[in-house]
Amino acid sequence: MADNPFTLCASPGYVARFGEPTTIEDLAAHRCIKLHAMDTWPFTREGETHRVRISGPLSASTVDAVRAACIAGVGIAMLTYWDVNKQIGGGELQRIVLADVKPLEIGIWAVFPTRTQMPARVRAFIDALRDRLLAGTDTGPMRTTK
Repeated sequence: MADNPFTLCASPGYVARFGEPTTIEDLAAHRCIKLHAMDTWPFTREGETHRVRISGPLSASTVDAVRAACIAGVGIAMLTYWDVNKQIGGGELQRIVLADVKPLEIGIWAVFPTRTQMPARVRAFIDALRDRLLAGTDTGPMRTTK
């Protein structure tokens, strides 16, 4: 339905105090905020996936808690585009781009058994959901598929 890539981000205050990592190895020297469900952060380099074990002062069970801590300057977070696009657009957070790797790109999918006999209400729901997901994505490129 749409792309939702992982995004590294930090508050401008954090970057002013601690600097910005430029490579995957630099992350070890930074304070990273971990989501309980993600013991490692996924990156890609030349088509291969690399997972980096991170550590830091805070681990939280919800995206909202990780985002709030990141905005407060606690550390660097890896969240999905839709988790942070408004805060990046508003200047509360800034993207961190590493020179040697890219965060893993993931997507949001609607899975159904067949397209040939899909009820009109299911197609309408999928179309409405896709439109909702894409609303407000003007702070970065998004691809969609039908």
